[in-house]
Amino acid sequence: MATLVAAAALVGCTPPKPHPWQFDGDYRTVASRIETWPYVPSAQICALTYRADVSLESSRRSFDEWQARNAKASAALASADALPIDREQLTYYCPRPTVPDDPTLRPYLVRGVAQGYPMRTLVRGEPGSNQLVVCTIAYNGEMAFPDPDFSASPVVVFLSERPRRVYVSSVLGGDWVLGNEGEAKCGHRNDATRRARV
Repeated sequence: MATLVAAAALVGCTPPKPHPWQFDGDYRTVASRIETWPYVPSAQICALTYRADVSLESSRRSFDEWQARNAKASAALASADALPIDREQLTYYCPRPTVPDDPTLRPYLVRGVAQGYPMRTLVRGEPGSNQLVVCTIAYNGEMAFPDPDFSASPVVVFLSERPRRVYVSSVLGGDWVLGNEGEAKCGHRNDATRRARV
């Protein structure tokens, strides 16, 4: 067995390293209920992303700015699942935000994790308990590289009140994540976060 483990490590087959945020709270206590939690509308979610451009220099600058925003958001969330942010902070984390018309909603910086660069972020909330599950979907280009470690991937979500608890989840895969199957895996008991916690 030791020989097999050593061989797997040599060829890069070691499991992805989970992020500490995946161990805050007990995900297993809500995993069986998540499928019943309604989705937060996509119009209320602003992912911290970067914009690829035809110019390599412009794309690199946008990528560097995204990394800086992501690092700052991650540091702010080091000891909190979610934080309220003001208009100036909103435009920093989401340079072109779409602000919902509902005056009862305000922006919160919320924890999330991802393997690689996230393509989509889905958020579910449990009515009455003020708990959220944030799930990112990342595409690996159908490449057979070892899965990357989990990293912080915060997101801005417009909500009526500050979340009491945020559970983070991530899905990484090939072409199948581009369709409904990727969405279906988010927040389920067999997703990457669940495997990391067991």
